Amino acid sequence: MKYIGLDCHKKFDHATMIDTETGEVKAKRLAHVKEDFAEFIGERSDTRLVMESCWNWCKTYELVKDLVEEVTLAHPLKVRAIASAKIKTDAIDSRTLVKLLMADLVPEAHLRKAENRIKQRIIRHRAFLIAMRTRLKCRIHDLVDSQLLSRHQHRMLVLQPLLDPTSATDSLPR
Repeated sequence: MKYIGLDCHKKFDHATMIDTETGEVKAKRLAHVKEDFAEFIGERSDTRLVMESCWNWCKTYELVKDLVEEVTLAHPLKVRAIASAKIKTDAIDSRTLVKLLMADLVPEAHLRKAENRIKQRIIRHRAFLIAMRTRLKCRIHDLVDSQLLSRHQHRMLVLQPLLDPTSATDSLPR
């Protein structure tokens, strides 16, 4: 059986593979390209992979899900509690993940379906935009309350017509 541990990053992943039949240990830095993963993993049979849940785990998951039999998503906080190390490198992290997988000690995180992941991203982005709008409103109220803006300037700001985002940019003031 082949066990693979992935330490995920923005532009690359560091992979460590241990083949229990041959005793071979392979480690490599992989770009986010399916061909790199396919070349590193080889054949699909008897292959298990573990990766930490991070901000871009979905991208890596979509690349590897068809290349291995089983993908385990590790809960990052619980993995750190089990395998806290003083020296942190990509190679050590991926090796630790693969050893935890071999010992069946990986604390799993919930793996959402693709459509739920997309909906969750939309909801999170909407929440971000609402928080940004609230910050701007509070900032304007703070300026008015601190009298950096007079009441008259505040009324003028409120009465300003909003630009139509679909109109041509030629109508913007310069």
